[in-house]
Parts: sequence; structure tokens; C-alpha cells
Amino acid sequence: MTETDLKEIVATLGRTDASRITGATALDGNLAGSLARARLAVMLRSKYSITDPAVYKVATFGDLCSLCGLGHASSNGNGHVAAPSAPLNLKGSGEVSLGVDIESVAAMPEAVDLWEAPFYQQTFTRQEIAYAHLQPSPKASLAAMWSAKEAVRKAIPGLYGVDWQRIEVLHDESGKPSINLDGVPLAGALSLSHTDEAAFAAFVSVPAPKPVPPPVIVAAPVAAPAEPPKTSNKMALLALLVAIVALVVAFLRH
Repeated sequence: MTETDLKEIVATLGRTDASRITGATALDGNLAGSLARARLAVMLRSKYSITDPAVYKVATFGDLCSLCGLGHASSNGNGHVAAPSAPLNLKGSGEVSLGVDIESVAAMPEAVDLWEAPFYQQTFTRQEIAYAHLQPSPKASLAAMWSAKEAVRKAIPGLYGVDWQRIEVLHDESGKPSINLDGVPLAGALSLSHTDEAAFAAFVSVPAPKPVPPPVIVAAPVAAPAEPPKTSNKMALLALLVAIVALVVAFLRH
């Protein structure tokens, strides 16, 4: 990929003229939201195999060039910065936290086939896309699920940079939504809704209950074995004398 290629991508998503983009150009406006950054991330991955969660935080085109290894030495020598592989931290602050997201349905990418469009392929699971296809407005349904994923990431900061498909929105037979991470339900409550124009989602993250310590079992005091009564030396001597006297008396009688 060249800098010109990257300018074309940014110009397309930002709806601006590529010739006006310089290293100092701020990635704001149409490129400021997380949805726009997700589209940028998908294009970089699809076309150039560049994957780095830092794409959501770069501030200028020059920063993006550095991230893609254009004009700067990359961290792994393969043209892009390697994505960190730190383990997830879902502990948070130990308190209940709330994440809220609102998204315009019109901001969702247009696609002739949701199954084949790169953005939807790399952002939603096949089960999510299948559910959306069954709804009156698939695009609005996917916008609501996108908002749900965003709300979850806002409620649980440890999920920043996690692949979008790992966060999955599911619906039961009654339509009630829930959220999974890598197939495991996340503790909390999810609410989402949408109109033809906008989608809304809120997620309340509930910390796992603290483990209850095992009951402390106090052993009943064990009575010390009774010690034989202590006999004083005088009493022992007296008993001995009584015994001797008894023997002498018995001898004399015979």
C-alpha cells in the first residue's frame, strides 16, 4: 500500500478530496465516530491485511500513515504495526457500569448483499446477519446490534480493541436480546431499539458476585484428660505406715 492508496481510502470515507489530505489532516468529522473507524479498519484489513485496534484512536492522517508503516519503520517489519495481544480484563471497577450508544441507520454502509459486504462480514456473526434478514428493516436491525456492541464496549473498557464478531448479540424466541463474548453470556442487562432513522442501545454491566468465604468452623474445645488427683508426700507416707502397721498386727495375731 502507498500513501496515495491510503489517501483514497480516507477521502472516500471522509467524503473529501484526496488532494487536500496532508499529514496534519485531522481524522474528524465523518471519520470521528466509531462506526466510521470500524469501516476504516475493515477496509485496511480487507485490502491490505492491516489489523490494529489503534486505528480507533489515531488523530491525524500522519498518525494513520505511521500506523500502516508508511514512511516510518513498522514494529514488525511487515508494513503494519502488530496488534497487541494483552489478555482481556473484564473486572472493571467492581461497580455497576452503564454503556449507551445511539447510531444513525443511514450511517450504516450500503450493501447489495449483507453476506458478502466486507463491513458486515467482519463486524457481525452469521447468526446476527441471519436474524437481521428476518426483520422488516435489516439495516436498522444491524444498526441496533452495532449500537449494542458499542454500548458493551463503553460499559466494559477491557473490551476495547476486541474483534467485533467476538461480541455477539443474540435474541430469544420472544425477541429479547442478550450479549455474548466468545460464546459466553456477559453478566448484565441489554436493551436496544430502533426506528427507520436511528438505533439505540444500553448495556448495564453487573460485576460478578464476590465469592462467599467458607464458613469458619470452630472446633468444640476438647476437655483435657482428667489427671489423677495429686497425693502429697505426707499422705503417701501415712498410707505406707498404715499398711505396715496392719501387716504387723496381723503377724502378731498369728
